[in-house]
Amino acid sequence: MKIDGPKTYSNNPDFDHSLAVDLSKDQLDMIMDNTVVPCVDVLMIDSHKKALLLAERTSRPAEGLWFVGGRIARDLDIESAAIAVVKRETGTDISPSKLGFLAVNRFAWDYRKFDPNKRGRVDVNFCYTYEPTDDELDHMRSRLTDDEYDITKGIRPYTRKELEDFFAGSDTVNARVLLDYWDKLFN
Repeated sequence: MKIDGPKTYSNNPDFDHSLAVDLSKDQLDMIMDNTVVPCVDVLMIDSHKKALLLAERTSRPAEGLWFVGGRIARDLDIESAAIAVVKRETGTDISPSKLGFLAVNRFAWDYRKFDPNKRGRVDVNFCYTYEPTDDELDHMRSRLTDDEYDITKGIRPYTRKELEDFFAGSDTVNARVLLDYWDKLFN
């Protein structure tokens, strides 16, 4: 059984959902401190190898072994945001028909990328899977953004055993989420 992902319901389909607001840094900080941030993640997979295709993220809050993701812009539906995040972080256009809904999770981080970074943030993440072709994966590897990832390590497959070894003795959010996702996908 295929599970459909989240849908957008609107009482007025003609309503303009784009909104440009110029906020001061203090206003933006106040909003970030008091708002749950809607995000979308795309977890690349290799179902034949039973592996997650991951990169080492250098950007907060999800530093370490991770996958692509980011905030959902107000004017994008969730799947369009997923496609835009992959394009921004890997330079790759992906097919929306190959996105598979995986989960919705709440992440509570005690730090964030932007100052005041010690105030943390809370995200609600819609996670999708995507199984790239070999050509797409090669393109993603060659275009992975260096402002958020350690491009010298690239994107590589991780089986459950490799994830366990990588996170040995660690109880980070990344470890728990990636092992949970692997189990959900391949068990």
